[in-house]
Amino acid sequence: MDAPYDTTTGYPHTITMAGTGFGRIGRWLSERRRIGRTMAELQRYTDRELADMGLARSDIPLVARGLLQRD
Repeated sequence: MDAPYDTTTGYPHTITMAGTGFGRIGRWLSERRRIGRTMAELQRYTDRELADMGLARSDIPLVARGLLQRD
């Protein structure tokens, strides 16, 4: 029995569902690399340079993940 086809891609649903999972993993890996690069860059700054930017060293993980909100 053939799998039902996705009308937008023309592929069987089983293939598009697998592709969605791989796409999600790829996006997650890309985001992890971006976070790592941002953290590495911010960690190169001295405490004084971070303070000039209004940051403390403990803020670096929050900034890298985009979780630090500023008013």
